[in-house]
Amino acid sequence: MNVWVSYGLLELFLLVIKVWALLTCLRYPEWAWDESGHSRMVWILLLVIGLFLPCIGFVLALWFLFSTSANVRRVAQLGRRPGFPGAT
Repeated sequence: MNVWVSYGLLELFLLVIKVWALLTCLRYPEWAWDESGHSRMVWILLLVIGLFLPCIGFVLALWFLFSTSANVRRVAQLGRRPGFPGAT
């Protein structure tokens, strides 16, 4: 296999992971981000910048998917606490 094809496939794999992380970031509601103590805007900016930086963006995407995303997902599944602004 040609080295350029291998490099292209590696870049495609990295891009897919980074886009997956960005779409996951956009999936959760703002209140879940607030309650989990993470900033949605910071992660969106980091992941968008990471789209243009192959290795750094991949590390950020993995960090988000396996650490931050798990916290936000857990909070979103639990729902809003009573007394939290916007809770019913």
